[in-house]
Amino acid sequence: MARHSKNSDSAIWIGVFILVVAPIAFFIWLYQQIGAWGIIGVVGILAALIATGFAAHFYKEKTEAEARTQRIQRDLAEIEQKLIEARRLGTAPSPRAIPEQPTLSDFEWVGGGEAVSANLRLQYKDAAGNVTERTVEVKAFTEHPAGGIEAFCHLRQSRRSFYYHRMQKVVDLDSGEVIHEPWAWLDARRRASPDFALSENLSAIWPELEVLVYVCRADGRMMAPERALVVSYMQKRKPELSTVSVAKLEKVLKDDVANLSPAQFKHCVAQCRQLDEEVRSDLVSTAVAVVATQSSVAEAEDVALDYLHEKLLDHAEQP
Repeated sequence: MARHSKNSDSAIWIGVFILVVAPIAFFIWLYQQIGAWGIIGVVGILAALIATGFAAHFYKEKTEAEARTQRIQRDLAEIEQKLIEARRLGTAPSPRAIPEQPTLSDFEWVGGGEAVSANLRLQYKDAAGNVTERTVEVKAFTEHPAGGIEAFCHLRQSRRSFYYHRMQKVVDLDSGEVIHEPWAWLDARRRASPDFALSENLSAIWPELEVLVYVCRADGRMMAPERALVVSYMQKRKPELSTVSVAKLEKVLKDDVANLSPAQFKHCVAQCRQLDEEVRSDLVSTAVAVVATQSSVAEAEDVALDYLHEKLLDHAEQP
């Protein structure tokens, strides 16, 4: 046991000598031979060699990664070209028989954006440089030229996204018009749609609608005569809404206007205080007419009418 301990101590001292004493002795000897500046030069050369080794390693890794990417792009392009040729000749397997190979364009911008409907034909260049002709049904778009569209692609039989800057030619299938700035054309189409006009006009009077619907529902329900009065108010405030069907406007009241809490109702009334005096008066009169359609007045309806009178008519100018 004592001999084993002595051997262990000897091994430790030998290790200390190799790791500490020997390097110190070597640097002392080197200093005597070449001086301090010589040592600095040697250290600099060693550091440069190490840095060069690391740089060569990273460059090799980068080159291999780029080569792999190019190989994958080439393979995908060949697969896509073979599928297109096979479809043209009528020899392609059924889409259900094999999974479709994705192209790089399948992983591009995924949109969101503004909803719109349009049928377009695209000459589209994907990330690998392949140009294909696509017939698409546009579902949404971005208004900025750096964005793109989200559409159902008939070539791929699925919903895909496409960048504007990769569209080499765009044609409206309904009119045959060649579209040079698809983002501007789609925005104009959206603004010309009935749904856009409806949305824009409703948003301008939305707090007023929330106030009136709150009064309608104050007794726990909103009856047809009450909805008719609110629709009449909507058409008077925004004559453009007269072209929208009454059924559609009533559906907005039933499905889109939220059930407000008393605190939210008061917040909407505060927003309505910014309206002209004539509009405020018409709003309160419509609320009174809504309550009058019922044979009895619920307490919540009475409270709501009193609050409207106080805030919109009696003391409308007070903060």
